Amino acid sequence: MSVKEKFDQSEIDRIVEDEKKIMNKIKKGKYSEFIDEEAEDEEDDEGYYAPEKTYRSKSNSQEKNVKPTMVNKFQDHKMKNLEKAQIGKMEEENQHKKRAAVIEEDDDIPVNDDFIVRDDEDDFEEEKLAKSKIHTFNNKSGILGTEDIYIQAPFNVGSTTIKGSRNYISWNLKGKLILVKTVQFDHVELSFSLEGLQPTTIANKFKFTMGDINWNGVLLASRGEYDIDSYEDEFENSEQKKNAKLFYVSSNNELSWTVSLKDAKEHIVAVALSNSFAACATDKNYLRFFSPLGIENFVLGVSQVITLCAYENLLAIFYHASLPFSGSQCIQLKLFDTKTLRVCCDCAVTLSPKSDLKWCGFSSNGILYVQDSSNTLWTLVNRHVWACVYTSDSNLWIIGI
Repeated sequence: MSVKEKFDQSEIDRIVEDEKKIMNKIKKGKYSEFIDEEAEDEEDDEGYYAPEKTYRSKSNSQEKNVKPTMVNKFQDHKMKNLEKAQIGKMEEENQHKKRAAVIEEDDDIPVNDDFIVRDDEDDFEEEKLAKSKIHTFNNKSGILGTEDIYIQAPFNVGSTTIKGSRNYISWNLKGKLILVKTVQFDHVELSFSLEGLQPTTIANKFKFTMGDINWNGVLLASRGEYDIDSYEDEFENSEQKKNAKLFYVSSNNELSWTVSLKDAKEHIVAVALSNSFAACATDKNYLRFFSPLGIENFVLGVSQVITLCAYENLLAIFYHASLPFSGSQCIQLKLFDTKTLRVCCDCAVTLSPKSDLKWCGFSSNGILYVQDSSNTLWTLVNRHVWACVYTSDSNLWIIGI
């Protein structure tokens, strides 16, 4: 090694040591400011630019000119990367602190113990829950809550739950319909309260589950879309077996007719029979009217029908006006005149708090009565006023008034 090379190496080592000392002083706080006095870029043999910087000390007025080399250039690059990472981390922590501070500052905000952080899975589960369950109004506060709603299902007046081998499809002052299930076949027993009319039996090949009876005849209905295999092989077209059906037979067995709904997805939910018409409500929000000969006269639209009852030319339609509020059903009455095709009355039905509609019917004088599940009997005084007739602690089964 020549003398010149030794001198150059010793010079480089001295410069590196001076830079280390300066960096240590900067870290200790002795050098806090530095100013670029010369912007001359000098390129070394490796092709790196090293601008000359002047460091000024707070403790004294001495200035030292230091020319960075390739070694401390890499150190500066690492320091800058560390500073960027630390700055990003500090900014993220400050954002979290600000968010927490905003929540802690406002003491009036109500605390929700059920608060959760939502994500895509929660949205999917909520959408799935909304399709399978209906949300209701909270019984305590009256606002929309997360409890499952209870909406009274449609029922037939004078009927019982289909359980066991004998069930009442309809029972009133005119007679009764009893559904009997046996090992061999199912049938419906008809018995009239009038002595001159003989009891009879009808085979239940259409799976009747609802009906109505008066002294002129009997109306039976099947909901529709049952298992095809459960029917007798009577029809060539299997699709015809799925459709809901209405069956009428007169009390003297001289007249009978059967009507099948065209749409297999339309299900009958309630029926009513009068001397001048027969009516059925479906889950398609249709209210179909038929003549005594089985001809469909007209169709009305009424949504969410609960039950029907008829008297001469009047039809009482009970339906849900809205979702239940504070645990009570919101039921509306629409009294329709089939002769004039006009609505005689459209008002809310008064029931006991948190009770269901249990029975409804007309008296022999044409006065409308309803009974709720709290065993309270109400009557319609005029078009908008209900009066309480009686209330009882015992469970009463009303046949007629």
